[in-house]
Amino acid sequence: MEPEQNLVPGVTEGCYALRNTHAQYHAAKDVLSNSMIKKLLRSAAHLKASQQAEKAELASQRLGTGMHAALLEPGVFAGGYVVFAGYRKGKEYDTFVEANGGKVILNEVEHKSIVGMRDAVLAYDEIDLGRAIKIGTSELSIYWTDGETGVKCRIRPDSFSQYGALDLKSTDDARPEAFARQAARLGYDIQAAMYSEGLRRFFGELPFYFIAVEESAPHGVWVHKASETFLAAGTRKFREGLRLFKHGQETGQWPCYRGSFTELDLPRWAE
Repeated sequence: MEPEQNLVPGVTEGCYALRNTHAQYHAAKDVLSNSMIKKLLRSAAHLKASQQAEKAELASQRLGTGMHAALLEPGVFAGGYVVFAGYRKGKEYDTFVEANGGKVILNEVEHKSIVGMRDAVLAYDEIDLGRAIKIGTSELSIYWTDGETGVKCRIRPDSFSQYGALDLKSTDDARPEAFARQAARLGYDIQAAMYSEGLRRFFGELPFYFIAVEESAPHGVWVHKASETFLAAGTRKFREGLRLFKHGQETGQWPCYRGSFTELDLPRWAE
């Protein structure tokens, strides 16, 4: 990846950041990201298939993306998101889409949920999250090369400052036990470890916090700090992802499952 004019050097050699678009950030398929590692750990073939597939945003993803925009890029949210109150089919909807080309179209329920999540985060009073987000750096893509494997890596933190790194997560239950299950299922430990490594190289050592906010009213908010054991588990998976990606780059081989012949038993809960 060639440095651009808006390059910002990090505190460690070879690490830098760019103010690029989401599309430019995600287009770098030869630079390892958190989402790529999650697919790699399933199989290298799953990563390659995902990179070649047409991507359509799901309704659940639209809520999370909208909440991020409303909090981190309020100008983008105000100008780039519109609400269509009717049924998303037919001539009226087609005319609305044409008139709002390039904008994200929400229904009334989605818009209400996004605004509710935004307001709940800004109203959180255990910590002044509104101020933390306001003073934090957002929409910055950070790049570095891993010293052990030589693999190029990238992250795009939601917000960070001298007080810590913040990552916004929409959820159906923000309480610790429920959110821990979501974190395990979706590999948030990998993200926390990889982002902590990239931020350390660019900015310095920082605590990592997940801001979990519920999609449904009353939009409960809970702040979860990534523990040492959480980060250690994520680091092991991050390092494995680096090795798998290096192997694929060196050999050109991106295999699917290995040893995928087993004897099936019911899980204990189904017995």
